[in-house]
Formats: sequence, structure tokens, C-alpha cells
Amino acid sequence: IPFLICNCSGFSGNITPSSYSGLIPWQNVISSRGIALNTSTNLWTVPVTGLYLISAAVRLNSNYNYMYWAVDDRTGSPASVQGDKLVIGHGGGTTFTTAVGSILLTLETGKNYGMRANASSGSAVALSATQTWMDIHLVG
Repeated sequence: IPFLICNCSGFSGNITPSSYSGLIPWQNVISSRGIALNTSTNLWTVPVTGLYLISAAVRLNSNYNYMYWAVDDRTGSPASVQGDKLVIGHGGGTTFTTAVGSILLTLETGKNYGMRANASSGSAVALSATQTWMDIHLVG
């Protein structure tokens, strides 16, 4: 069964959580079978078209009214996979906001996918690399 377990360990810097520019910098493949992650582009491909469970936590070091992550098809012009399906988090008066959860998406071979973050403010902000991770596996 194809799977990918990765995180952002090794990344230190900012991302801009605005529109399609807030691409999550997956830098570290912990384990993988069949799902290929390009750590230079932060995009992945799947070996089999099917239904995939994607679980992730994205932590940005700012207190946002809202922040979310979504998966995009980056093969041509970026477009959200399955419309507005996203995982959202809300700030709570702290110095960070985390969006954590899981979604089921139909992913296709021959396409490049990426995960982006958007927030209530589009200013560049530090990503917490040690607390940002993603797991993907084929479920059917």
C-alpha cells in the first residue's frame, strides 16, 4: 500500500500564507513506499489513482483569526483538489495557530500535488518545522 510520512525538519524560515503562495516546505521524508516527494519543489506524486487519506498538522507562529491547509493540483495552474475541502484552525490568543486534521481525496497518477496554508493575514510568518508534519496513504 503506497504511503508517505514526512515533516519539515531542516526548514528554517518563513512562508506567506496567502492564495496559492503558502506552499508547505516538506523537507524530510521519514518513510515512503510508492509516493514520491520532491523536497526541492515540495510536490508529490502518487503511483496509483485512488482514494487517499491525508493527515497533517501545520503550525504557523502567529495568532490568526483563522488558518487552514488545503491540497492543490500543481500540475498546471494551481487548483484546489475537490473544491473548498480544507482543514481549518483558529487562533486563541497565543503566539501560534495550528490547523490539524485529516481529509479523504481522490488523487491521480501523472499529477503533482502540494499542500498550502492560508490565513487571515497574508504576511510572511515563521513555520514551526518541528510541529508541521504530513502522512498520506492509499485507502482504496
